[in-house]
Amino acid sequence: MNQNSNTTQIKINKNLIIIPAAVAVIIIGLVWYLSSPEPAWLVKFKIQHYLKKNSGKSDFSVNFKFPSKAEMAKAPEKKSNIDEKSYRGKLTKKDFQTLCDEYIKLKSEALKLEQVINTNKYLIRIANERLEGKNEDPDLVFALLESTNLPPDLLPPDAEALKNKIKQIQDVIESNSKLLAEKEEQIKPILSDLIDFQMMFKDLYQPLDDVGTGELANAQAELVRSLRQKFEDATTYSQMYEYIGQELWVADRLFESKNPAHLRVALQLARQAARDAMEYAQNYWLSARIYEAYILPNVQIAGLTRGGRRNNFSIEGLLNEAANIFQMNEENENIIRCYKQTLALAPDSPRADFTRIQLAAIYEQAGEPGKAVKYLRQIQSTNTLNWAIRRFPSLQHYIENR
Repeated sequence: MNQNSNTTQIKINKNLIIIPAAVAVIIIGLVWYLSSPEPAWLVKFKIQHYLKKNSGKSDFSVNFKFPSKAEMAKAPEKKSNIDEKSYRGKLTKKDFQTLCDEYIKLKSEALKLEQVINTNKYLIRIANERLEGKNEDPDLVFALLESTNLPPDLLPPDAEALKNKIKQIQDVIESNSKLLAEKEEQIKPILSDLIDFQMMFKDLYQPLDDVGTGELANAQAELVRSLRQKFEDATTYSQMYEYIGQELWVADRLFESKNPAHLRVALQLARQAARDAMEYAQNYWLSARIYEAYILPNVQIAGLTRGGRRNNFSIEGLLNEAANIFQMNEENENIIRCYKQTLALAPDSPRADFTRIQLAAIYEQAGEPGKAVKYLRQIQSTNTLNWAIRRFPSLQHYIENR
């Protein structure tokens, strides 16, 4: 009897531990779920439900020439690419930033020399007109004096002195022309290497709107052209929602491909659907949902280049575009999500500090100074900090005490 009682007591104690623990796990999971962004599949489901309800259509299939299953199943071989930072110019053996700095310096010096030469050529023209007894062009004289701050009495009135002055000016032109020729020779290899850099890494700055070539590009162009006309001719919102559904129907199927070129077209079509939702249907909520379900989870596709490198230029642009859409809907959590993704994918970008300021401002306005300070402490540029103080005066206290 005692043994049974003890056994029962032990079972009760286990239940008392397990049940509260299970409840705690469920509560924690529920809190995490509610505080986390909705999964893309759920947002897609909401989009489809909304489009079907408001278009009166249950099927958005459209005539589109998809790549073959074999093409979509085959991922291209990864290429071994030269890194942009380690690449050196063929002629100068210098990196991109050094070449840029040297080019700007030499070109600025060359432009100053050109200005001196041109100014002195105009002075000779005016001096010769005086020697020939012709009337000076008053507009030319005024423009010359205004742009160069030359003294009005620079050219002497006496004819013989004027001839000597012309010779002096010609000597100045000749000496500066020689210096200019030297500068231009110094610039040539630098410019050649900069052009080489541009050609070598042009895919790193390829905009997302850039349409490729081939059958898929032609099919995409035909679909976009056809739907543009339909949107223009649409007289009801239900028609517009049907066309948006067709764009997303094609995008969904292309997202199943393993080929970066196919995925890029899928992203372009999804982005176009979001734009059409905003521009034609005037539905900012739907546009934001398309960005949330189709763009954010696939934003890295924007960085897939034909050369196999990652194009942070397009990734940043797309995330900034998404943030602007969410801002129209006052969706702070999604805005924060965009900015955090930007920093995660392109932490060394020239725009990274600006992104940190935006995050700091959002958190400061939300009454979370600790998070605001976190991002302010990551700012690298002093100039950016000074701009932040002017743009967001409320952050000044945190900036000064960071």
